[in-house]
Amino acid sequence: MQAQVKSAARQDVLDFYRQLPFNYSATPEQAASSIKAENPVPFIFPEAESLYDVDAVVEMGCGTGWLSNAINYYYGTRVTAVDFNQVAIDFGREVANVLGTDTKFCCHDLFSFEPEKSPELVISNGVLHHTDDCMGGITKCISLLSSGGGATVHRFVS
Repeated sequence: MQAQVKSAARQDVLDFYRQLPFNYSATPEQAASSIKAENPVPFIFPEAESLYDVDAVVEMGCGTGWLSNAINYYYGTRVTAVDFNQVAIDFGREVANVLGTDTKFCCHDLFSFEPEKSPELVISNGVLHHTDDCMGGITKCISLLSSGGGATVHRFVS
């Protein structure tokens, strides 16, 4: 039995994603191959070219880390990938190993996560509407930024 994570996300959401983590592939090798075959970053983050100039990114609600690993793989940007699902985090780490990236994965709730160093960019893609406090999630993401940094919150309204 997995430990319960104190989270602003509903327990039914966590239970669902433990059973079927977002963007889970059959194997880490298949996930890495998919990332290598085509850069998915510009489809999710239209300002992707700016990632060459960003030192540190935090992705809140990274799932299996496909976006975090792709950012690190294609742009060389240091990424900390945060999710409350240990199954997804473990898979993301395995994909990072196959890709040879140094993406840092943290199993943590977004509302209590504190990075070692403030990032220049925080990305949260399709996550915050799963919490009990969407606006609180946006506020948390913004609070993590270094001065002059930016936040991008995509698709937080279903």
